[in-house]
Amino acid sequence: MKPCPYNCEVSFPYTDGQCRTCWNYQFSPRHKALWDATPGQRQGTWQCDFRGEYVGTEPCDGCKGVVNIKLFECKNPAVAEQFCTIHKKLPDRAVCAACSVRSIPATGETG
Repeated sequence: MKPCPYNCEVSFPYTDGQCRTCWNYQFSPRHKALWDATPGQRQGTWQCDFRGEYVGTEPCDGCKGVVNIKLFECKNPAVAEQFCTIHKKLPDRAVCAACSVRSIPATGETG
């Protein structure tokens, strides 16, 4: 079972700005076998109840090469930024992976 609910674009070799979960699923047979063999594993490790729709990408100035980071709406009133990334810090953008107020559904719950 694919561990990330998004259709992230990944390429070899791994570079900052790519979804590490999707990269492991695509390029690591060991990781892919674990995820495929574990029925009922919670999907969307970085899913947050406050994350809204995908709104586009922004270039990552600190990354090597041409890397675009996916942006999502952030509907959490406690977060000053209105947009977020999954795990890469960009100027004036929140980062779901580092957010102290993100809301992740417990295993078995939907959200």
